[in-house]
Amino acid sequence: MIECPKCQQENNEGAKFCTRCGTRLDEPQARPTRRLDDLPAPTVPVKNLETDPARHGTKPLPQPAALEPRPNHAIFGDRFLSTSLLYSDNQSNAAYQVEEIGSSTKLLLRQCPACGAVHSRWEEGAEPDRFCSSCGTQMESSKVLLQLFESTDPLPDSVVQIAQMGLVHANVRAPVAAFSEILAGINRYCLVTPPADPVPQAMEQNQAIRWTAGLARALDYLYRNQVSFNGQADAASIGLSNNRLVWTNFRNAVILENDDLEQGRIDDLKGLVSLLHQWLTGSTTTDADPDLPAPLNRLVDKAFGPEGFRSGRELASALETIVNDSLSALPIDYNIGKRTHTGIVRDLNEDAMYAIETARVVQSHPQPLGIFVVADGMGGHSAGEVASGTIISYFAQRAPQDLATIQAQTGGMNWSDWLKETVNGANKAVYDLRTAAGTDMGSTLVMAVMDGLKAYLANVGDSRAYLVNNQGIQRITTDHSLVERLIATGQIRREEGRTHPQRNVVYRTIGDKEQVDVDVFTLTLEPGDKILLCSDGLWEMLEDETALQIIRESSNPQAACEKLVAAANTAGGEDNITAILVEAVRAD
Repeated sequence: MIECPKCQQENNEGAKFCTRCGTRLDEPQARPTRRLDDLPAPTVPVKNLETDPARHGTKPLPQPAALEPRPNHAIFGDRFLSTSLLYSDNQSNAAYQVEEIGSSTKLLLRQCPACGAVHSRWEEGAEPDRFCSSCGTQMESSKVLLQLFESTDPLPDSVVQIAQMGLVHANVRAPVAAFSEILAGINRYCLVTPPADPVPQAMEQNQAIRWTAGLARALDYLYRNQVSFNGQADAASIGLSNNRLVWTNFRNAVILENDDLEQGRIDDLKGLVSLLHQWLTGSTTTDADPDLPAPLNRLVDKAFGPEGFRSGRELASALETIVNDSLSALPIDYNIGKRTHTGIVRDLNEDAMYAIETARVVQSHPQPLGIFVVADGMGGHSAGEVASGTIISYFAQRAPQDLATIQAQTGGMNWSDWLKETVNGANKAVYDLRTAAGTDMGSTLVMAVMDGLKAYLANVGDSRAYLVNNQGIQRITTDHSLVERLIATGQIRREEGRTHPQRNVVYRTIGDKEQVDVDVFTLTLEPGDKILLCSDGLWEMLEDETALQIIRESSNPQAACEKLVAAANTAGGEDNITAILVEAVRAD
């Protein structure tokens, strides 16, 4: 277990963030959380539904010729309710969509809304995770969409044991329950898993490499829990979930002792590289392919050479380097749109925004650099607009000087540290004004530094940053608001948050204290990806999917911002509305 240095919560090995307070954990301290010796013997709980006292009659029914699928709304294992039949061969197999029985406060499974990792390691009555241990996102308590596979064939012992482990990782969709019931005179073996779509038939090269890197890191997590595919993983072991490839079929997985894990690791990594090669070339061999980049062919050679890769992290790092090197050589430009509006209810615009872009040419390739800020002031007339204006004035003075200095440097810039430093500088400026004036002025803030195809995001409060691309729209930031906490703790549903009477209560703002905690996020973009920064006057009025449709149907980012603001006003315009949309595109 890993003990959080801040709140002393014990977290699963491999966790990146504390599940209680969200503090970043030191991954190198990770140790195996549940060793093989700690787990109970692999048994499949069996319940005879014919002799169950809760059912009428005790005489077993005659053995049927085949497994008949159960009707809709059937109950499995006293815990899962079927909502639809997905598949049946009317012989020995069936699959259902199911959900846990009970209210949201009694559910034993929770799913991260961002990375999709399913948390199942806490017991009824214990405090559930508040933050995802894989990606740090605040958890929501709502029913998890699940699949239940039913068969007359017994489950492998290793699969039953894996279902008991409570594995939590963004690239793992391990089984969460395994049991057996006697119904209609036969044993029905049931396995409950999170759903995943099939691996796409065609994948863009960089996307496939990135997805494979995630699978490689997940292998390290599985090894630490003594789970390996022992070189037997194939394409059927992998699915697509939350726009990432995940390990989803564990029927080929085994539980290994430590002495056998090293060879299992080497074989699994070879198999994963072979799958990547097949996805990109269509070939089942791993011979050098002239259509692949030379670095990728060299990586394949290393994987199957005497040295090989000794860890998933090493393989993932090598794969990500190939992607980053290929992207850094691309000539990039930004298309920028921005719009702010008072709305139709307020008579004063307390929102403010700032955008600056500088053009750089690195090795004959355009590599733009930009800083974009949205601030939503609060505190009423002569307070809210002063707070947001002070933030913008601070960056208007600071950013051009820093950009000029950075352009003269030959080394890379630590933008995450720069964001924390400058946001705290803006916070101090507002705090000093607030203290001197004796007001309650404050502001939320969301900002982005975009350096070529790298985006560095920071937020304080409930102004938001979204990633918009071909896969859809994804919120990157987490609101520091009362409603977000109520959603995370399962007290309200997300759809109720839009109309909650306390939806505007924010517990972390610029100017409230002399120092402020800043959330920072880093993204690597693809050409065509867009970053949307907006105040709550936009996202409270428009559903994410509505905003996505408007952006997709707009001819350029400026037209999109105009239409987003107009749509928010049409929906009520209850607050000031501000949006900045930045699209990264190839310059050639």
